[in-house]
Amino acid sequence: IWTGDPVSATRGVYALVLGAAASLMYLFMRRILDAHSALLAAALYVFNPMIGLDIAIIQGDLHLLIGVALLPAWLWCLARVDQTSKPLNIMQLSLVSAILVLTDTSLAIAVGAISLGYIAWRLAKKQLGNNLWIILAGILGGITLSSFFWLPAIAESHFVRWLPPMNGNPLDTINWLAPIRAVDPLLANPSPQFAPGWTHLSLVIAGLFTAIIKQSQHPALRILATGLVIALLVSAFPLSPNLQKFLLVASAFLLAGIGGSILLWRNHFPALWRRLPLPTLLIIVWVGCIPVWLPPDLSISEQSINDLAQVTYEVQGFGVAGLPRDQAVPVTIASDLPLNPGLLEGYQVNAVNKLVTSQFTADVQAALLDHNTHSDHFQLRASNPTTLSVLTACFPGWEAWADNDSIPVTCNPATGLIELNIGEAVSGELIIQLGTTPLRTLAWTIS
Repeated sequence: IWTGDPVSATRGVYALVLGAAASLMYLFMRRILDAHSALLAAALYVFNPMIGLDIAIIQGDLHLLIGVALLPAWLWCLARVDQTSKPLNIMQLSLVSAILVLTDTSLAIAVGAISLGYIAWRLAKKQLGNNLWIILAGILGGITLSSFFWLPAIAESHFVRWLPPMNGNPLDTINWLAPIRAVDPLLANPSPQFAPGWTHLSLVIAGLFTAIIKQSQHPALRILATGLVIALLVSAFPLSPNLQKFLLVASAFLLAGIGGSILLWRNHFPALWRRLPLPTLLIIVWVGCIPVWLPPDLSISEQSINDLAQVTYEVQGFGVAGLPRDQAVPVTIASDLPLNPGLLEGYQVNAVNKLVTSQFTADVQAALLDHNTHSDHFQLRASNPTTLSVLTACFPGWEAWADNDSIPVTCNPATGLIELNIGEAVSGELIIQLGTTPLRTLAWTIS
């Protein structure tokens, strides 16, 4: 809206999300460590090559990047509710829980498992008290707020089947000891490295030493170090894509927390030298992570992401445009359905017509008026009852009107495409659009 350029707008969103991730990481780490350690941890978090390079640039996985910001946000909200059960803190926990579910369900489930571990730990220390029910109420509130998404998704899951990723990821595990390599701008689809880099590893080794020495003063360091050891062990085994994503985010989070803890030693320095460690370490991080904050110019233009470019990308077999390469795809159409040449030509001339032109006769004629992602408008003339095939995947909620009269929408069992059953002669505007269903309306009401 503000830029008029989808490429600039997308880059702006990525920058805002990375900024939010750094800010939220700082807020959480300041609560469990101190301000200087929190600032270093925030820099280590967003400048981790697994976050700032692999997820943000190479994969372009926006929803996972948002999850990167939501993980410290959720932990920060949980710690606030645990400390003070004010209504505002409960609302924040519910809101972040809802955003987690809406962003990445698998990540939300993993974070829920973390919450169970946190609650069990606090109960074992007998420090939770009545806040247990307040925390559970806040999480339940988030699940309720997001019911407009997950309730229809579960109820309508039998309408779709999931296609496996078209391009598997050859580097599906974390390369803990590998150095950072700059991205080759000549590669059309560079592979993610999934390596924290030697700068992060050096700071983490020093941070683990700090955690061993100062765990009595900062109990959270013991949890962070234990989590990092668990992540290191788990990464040695093959994991599903969803678990791999969570391991990636969790490892970056734990690496940042442990690495930032080395600034706890600054209090042992003379007062004159206490300001020196933080800027020195920040400079080391920035220099060691140059490929992250200084990536190559990939010369992306609006023409390279329009509808035609996306269709061409998919026809050439690179994957599904707009989705990470390791993302499964839900479909309702037949797996052997051939590409329609007329539809492809429509994308080329910017006039996408979803009605199969071969079905037009002297008695049935239709002209395209408007095409959008969720609706199509035609000028239709049919002298006799007929059935029209529409090149749109069938799914609950599609509705159609011909000359202001509702007409039945059915699914072709052989192709999985929409069919319109026009029972009488008609001359007027034909509207096809994706509407709601009783279940979706109920879910929105619950939310």
